[in-house]
Amino acid sequence: MDIEKIYYDLSTDKAYREDGSEIANTNIPEFRYKGKKQIQWQFLKSATRVNGAFTDFYTRFAGIAVSGSASVDNNAIHYDDGKPNVTITKAVSITNVAIKNLTRVPRICGRIRFTNASSETETLYYNDWHLTGAVYTFTLANSSYVSAAQTPTYTYLVTDDCRVLEIPILKDELIDVTGKATGLFVTT
Repeated sequence: MDIEKIYYDLSTDKAYREDGSEIANTNIPEFRYKGKKQIQWQFLKSATRVNGAFTDFYTRFAGIAVSGSASVDNNAIHYDDGKPNVTITKAVSITNVAIKNLTRVPRICGRIRFTNASSETETLYYNDWHLTGAVYTFTLANSSYVSAAQTPTYTYLVTDDCRVLEIPILKDELIDVTGKATGLFVTT
């Protein structure tokens, strides 16, 4: 299994490879299809190096309950804004919802967050969509992405906002936190 260690400086919000080079958009970690890689996240108080090695480990996780998750994204796009194509009425069960004004092709499953003029908001899951003209019709689902009717809590008009949220292509909820006392978290 390939192992990559990433050092994250909490004082500057910058990440580094083991050789000290800063991770930027041009050299981000890569994953290959069907490949296995372990990522070790080492949190630092500062990017201080002694004899070429990072040494200023973040130790404030010691003695407290800590958990984490890791996700993989392939495009750094997190959402696309649109509008409901028809009014969505509160307390009325629906199996699909039509959205207009999207600028990107959505992922095959994800979530849609609706916000009305009264700032009432909620999120509905979807597990499929089809395109007719410039309108995407999403098949609604439960939180496990299984097709299921949903009953909105609020009403959303065609002038209200919605955001199709792009879920990561991979998410790991089982982060190894046994090294938390020295700021080390591992995902496989």
